[in-house]
Amino acid sequence: MFERYRKKLIKVLTSRVFVLSLVLTLLFATLVRRVFVLQIIHGQEYMDEYSLQIKKTKSFRGTRGNIYDSKGELLAYNRVSYTVTIEDTGSYKDRDEKNKMLNAIILKTIYLIELNGNRVDSHQFGVELRNDAYVFAEAGTRKLRFLADVYGYAKIDKLTDEQRNVTAEDLIKYMCSDPRYGYGIDQNKLDPATVLKLVTVRYQMSLNNYQKYISTSIAEDVNERTVAAIKENKVDLTGVDVSEQYVRKYNDAKYFSPIIGYTGDISTDEYEALIADGKDYDRNDVIGKTGLEQSLDEKLQGGRGEIELAVDNTGRVLSSKRTKTATAGQDVYLTIDRELQIATYKIIEEKLAGIIYSRLIDELEFDRRSVDDTFELKTPIGDVYYAFFDNEVLDMDHLWSKNAERNERSVASIIDKKAADQLASILKVMKDPGAKPYSSMSVEMQNYLTCMVDSVLDASAGIIVSMDIDQTDEMVRKWEKDESVNAYDYLNYLISKGWIDTAPLKSYLGKSSDYSDASQIYSAIIKYLADNAATNRSFRKIIVKYLIRRGDITGQQACMMLYEQGVLKTDDDYYADLSTEKITPYDFLRDQIRYLTLTPGQIGIEPCSASAVVTDVKTGKILACVSYPGYNNNRLSNIMDNAYYKRLSSMSSSPVRLIK
Repeated sequence: MFERYRKKLIKVLTSRVFVLSLVLTLLFATLVRRVFVLQIIHGQEYMDEYSLQIKKTKSFRGTRGNIYDSKGELLAYNRVSYTVTIEDTGSYKDRDEKNKMLNAIILKTIYLIELNGNRVDSHQFGVELRNDAYVFAEAGTRKLRFLADVYGYAKIDKLTDEQRNVTAEDLIKYMCSDPRYGYGIDQNKLDPATVLKLVTVRYQMSLNNYQKYISTSIAEDVNERTVAAIKENKVDLTGVDVSEQYVRKYNDAKYFSPIIGYTGDISTDEYEALIADGKDYDRNDVIGKTGLEQSLDEKLQGGRGEIELAVDNTGRVLSSKRTKTATAGQDVYLTIDRELQIATYKIIEEKLAGIIYSRLIDELEFDRRSVDDTFELKTPIGDVYYAFFDNEVLDMDHLWSKNAERNERSVASIIDKKAADQLASILKVMKDPGAKPYSSMSVEMQNYLTCMVDSVLDASAGIIVSMDIDQTDEMVRKWEKDESVNAYDYLNYLISKGWIDTAPLKSYLGKSSDYSDASQIYSAIIKYLADNAATNRSFRKIIVKYLIRRGDITGQQACMMLYEQGVLKTDDDYYADLSTEKITPYDFLRDQIRYLTLTPGQIGIEPCSASAVVTDVKTGKILACVSYPGYNNNRLSNIMDNAYYKRLSSMSSSPVRLIK
């Protein structure tokens, strides 16, 4: 009996089933022990550590305070609007897959936004498109700050020489296709405008790279059609959402804009300055940029609220909990009386128009040196024709667009012919070492040379590095004050001092760009001017000025373009009479000025600006504070309308001096 049980026991112990069961039992015991250690012995420790890893705090501001006049009339307020946003919530096996998926989502979103009549936010991106070419939107320190952000440096002095001198076109190429940091955008398959929009959105998303739970705005203040389109395509638009946000709005904008100002996203420089002063701001705040919005910003700002987010290791939000409620900012009541402010503005406008009307004469030119008394000054009608171009009443770029009307095309052809002829004469002077000094040139040639140096080479291209120029230098003084040197000597001197940036000249210097001597650099400057000056806005304006004075661009052409570009409506009583020459351009414009159809601020000829302050003599309170002309701060607040700001900047009656 014993032997039989022994044999059975040996058989069981040596069987595969027993060995397998034993192994499984041991493994299970080990697993139970490990679970016991993790959950019972060290459970709280690991839970605390895990919680610390996934908890993120997202702060946000309460609504900004309103601004009222002395009688409680609303001047600045917040309006709820819809904003299209995107978060990087996807999981990807590699960077290529990430780029492909994100780009497809963003492109479809952009298509839906624009299809329904809205536009993609520019976010004040450092590159813009001009005539289908990429150019930097800013020069000098602002440009370098943008480049430092793109290349991931905290300070601009970390930039290499190659990075400092990169062209806008090469920068876009780098951002699109760099193997490590690029966005995987095929520039051959998309038009330049679409590439720029896509790069702009991807760049803004990259700024939140380490905070994926923070969304990036694609388009603000969109209409209900866009909202519906985004929601209908939600399945295909991973990470894209429509949120309700507050946007700043202003009533009676042009009357109050110089004193109220406007708001906008905080810049890097502003953030660093405010933090250095111990102020409570973060990178996502909207702040006052100018006027009372800026000076009273801390009072108007809402109190900060906080949301605690639980995110996984990829940054996706798992849950959220509001831990601190935001508070609304304080309302501000001004001593300004709205009705008195508007009345004062209109009185100023009428008085200025009356002065212009009384001085206007039917001549293309007037020699101001012929009179000693300022009361005898006259305004030739030719100055008004020119002011349409100089003060941006007419859009010069539209003259060369596909939608240009008959008069526009005719004027564009006249400008092109004159610009080509004049540029040849200017370059001949600039290439001559023995040319007469600046002061000995004709006034017209002086205007052209100043434009070449100050506008084309400096403002437009950034070739002359203005910030590096020593204003006390003798040669600089001779050019800018004494006017005793010619352009050839002055520019070659700037080259010798290293005050010329050769980056925009790279294509003209060729392979020798890193080792070019002064003569090669100057030759490149001349070639650059030959290719670019004729299409420069400032140069074209000077061309127009002298074409009008000589009668090559007529008053009728200038006035008819007001109708062609929609400045004036074709259904008024003057359109037919002007087009059939039943009324002269001179009489036509006198009536437009008289009835304020065209205002002094629009025209921009002197006198076109004025200011007034009305106070209560008993209390000293300011009842009205007017600066004429005003501007529409609704177009500068929130996401800035860059085209509008640049137009304001280039106007001869520019209010930009009040909004910087």
